[in-house]
Amino acid sequence: SLPMPDGFRICDDIPSPFVLGVLRPCVYVPSGLSEPELSCVLKHENAHIRRGDPCWALLAWLTACLYWFHPLVWLSYALFRRDMELACDETAIRDMDAARRAVYSETLLNCGLRRGGISLAFGETGVKERVKAVLRYRKPALWLTGVAALVCVAAAVCFLTRPASGDAQALETPDNAPLSDSANATATAQLLNVGANAQAAKEPLLWVRNDEGGNWENLTETRQSVEFPGVTFQWTPEKVTAIDADGVESVLFYGMPVWSVYFSDLNGDGYSELCAMVSFGSGLIDTRIVVYDYKNGKQFELADRGYHDYTLSGESGVLTASMWQYWQNSLHAAPLLTGTLRLVGENLVIVPAYPESIGKRNVQHIGYDVSPEWDSAVRDAIIAHDRGLYAAGEFDAESHVILGMDSTPLSLEAIDGGEYAYILTLYLMSLHESFSYDGGRFTVESGRSGPLVLTFRVENGTPTLTDFWQPRDGSYYWSDVRGKFPASLSDKELDTQTYIMGQNQEIYRQVVEHWNIDTAPILDALFDEFKEPAWSSNPGDYLDANPLALRELLYYDEYTRAYIQARIGNEPGLRGALMPLVLERLDALTWAEPGAVTDLSGLGKLTHATLTHLHDYTGPAPAPGTYALSDLDKLLELAELLRGAEPLQGATKCPFDDVLTLTDEYGNAVQLALAGDSCTIYRFAGQYFKYGGDNSALYGLFA
Repeated sequence: SLPMPDGFRICDDIPSPFVLGVLRPCVYVPSGLSEPELSCVLKHENAHIRRGDPCWALLAWLTACLYWFHPLVWLSYALFRRDMELACDETAIRDMDAARRAVYSETLLNCGLRRGGISLAFGETGVKERVKAVLRYRKPALWLTGVAALVCVAAAVCFLTRPASGDAQALETPDNAPLSDSANATATAQLLNVGANAQAAKEPLLWVRNDEGGNWENLTETRQSVEFPGVTFQWTPEKVTAIDADGVESVLFYGMPVWSVYFSDLNGDGYSELCAMVSFGSGLIDTRIVVYDYKNGKQFELADRGYHDYTLSGESGVLTASMWQYWQNSLHAAPLLTGTLRLVGENLVIVPAYPESIGKRNVQHIGYDVSPEWDSAVRDAIIAHDRGLYAAGEFDAESHVILGMDSTPLSLEAIDGGEYAYILTLYLMSLHESFSYDGGRFTVESGRSGPLVLTFRVENGTPTLTDFWQPRDGSYYWSDVRGKFPASLSDKELDTQTYIMGQNQEIYRQVVEHWNIDTAPILDALFDEFKEPAWSSNPGDYLDANPLALRELLYYDEYTRAYIQARIGNEPGLRGALMPLVLERLDALTWAEPGAVTDLSGLGKLTHATLTHLHDYTGPAPAPGTYALSDLDKLLELAELLRGAEPLQGATKCPFDDVLTLTDEYGNAVQLALAGDSCTIYRFAGQYFKYGGDNSALYGLFA
């Protein structure tokens, strides 16, 4: 057999494709397959490898050998092999249309007619049944998923629970005594339960900023609390004060503004603290959580200016705190941490909403936007790791796309000085190249491209790299990647070629800026490299006949664009004919990574939507908080509104303060950044879309 660039091997003397090998499985295909047939075969056989089927098949065979005398074992073995093939067929055709499924079925039939009895061959088992299944394939109905989920829940209730051992004891914790993980989970559960019962009679919501009339700056609210007789609490957007029975007014805390104030007992002493979401600053806005313990006259804060924002939400009477990565003038992605506020001694912390999740993984997708601080931290960590492993140049450039984030909150013992430490794992697609420079041209000395996983410990806003992971080469590659990266990522999202154009453009920008290179002579020389193809004199064919020169022009991106725009219309001959064609190729790459989804057509029927609204404006927006939508009719309206949006060319100065998460019937989820105020624009995969005349239609669905 002969090795091929995509990792499979081709052989003249085998009747049909198959996977061979257990520890290092490889796909073997017979020579003579057409391109459509080869594509179908590789999708199926690579599905076997990613699922670990060679190992399972060996285990099943050994089991059958051990129990050779038992007919039910042999029946189970046959059904197991059939289901294995059906599962790989389903994986391979999941995104195919009817025409491509027909090609897949014909390929399956042809290979089945000449099968040679080799383990995990493409046409090995149940060809007739599999062809019918492929042609009749429909994505699983939502109700089947619901039934399966109910069965799992019922099984969990039956087998994973035990009777209660008695009433929960009252929570008593010394002020500064640290809790173990298990004790912390139990204590938190008790505290949440006690707090919920206690707050039911206390009106947990004290005030929330009110935009009615658009005159919130002049608002003043007062409220008395049964917990503190004779005391009147007063709120303005600038401050919160307390007026005692003698009329003496004391300022408790200030804000620019104070967004919201809640009553909630955070330490279980029977007296509620005032919990507020407060912003400070001009330009660099810092949103924090302030807690004032009126009983003891103490103030606590969760604040991390420039690194994290902290928000409070009182949706449905439940006080929820969240910690966000701070991204100025950019999209807030999913929060790093969401849970319940708690006072432990002198420490104000966020305990995860589900106590049993403490110390466990919480994978969230954060899209492509990252803060400049994190961008630099990731780039520096990759370059420092690779230095010494590859040939060194004079300058290292690196570009990465963040595919996912895995945040692991640390247990309460890890808290230092009131700050909440956590472990952050980033799933990346990275391109790193080292360059030398001579005579106005730069040369790649070495490089590496592929998926990486970087783990940081983040404390006091400072990330420290603790682990650097990359997959092994060869036949181990896909199994390593699939075992490490979130299962929700598709093969296309894990393909380096999906991002390579955008990453090379970013690297070229870094190199040009580093050496302050005049790119005009370089681009002049590249246009001179275009030679006439033998088969045509059409200018468009020049581009296809000179792919290396075209690729370099695309890599220079904005420099190529500026070069052409300064000369277009004034250049005679071939160069003048090529310039608008190159500009068209550049425009086709704008606003999105090559291969990335740039609209919402890939989503199925929506089943859930969540709107996280951080700041109010003078328009029809709701109060800050998180709003969920599950009404199917309203979800249909929401989908039509968003899918009917028109793409915008160019950037926008609208503030993107809202995050809209959409989930469809197959469990696919995407996040959109929504602009606030009078802007009806959302950003998705780097592209801006305008979806209506004002925000009232969208916000009205979540009312």
